[in-house]
Amino acid sequence: MGYDDFSFWSDLDGEGWRLVSRLKKNSPITIVTQNEVPTASSIVFDKMV
Repeated sequence: MGYDDFSFWSDLDGEGWRLVSRLKKNSPITIVTQNEVPTASSIVFDKMV
């Protein structure tokens, strides 16, 4: 097992990086916003959780 280097993630955030990831199917979530996606796009949905 390793550990998370939160200062590393903070540095990336400070540089304006944005990361996209997937959750497990059984992860409990609360949807904060749901954004429109272009109809001719391969994006299925865009939600902030």
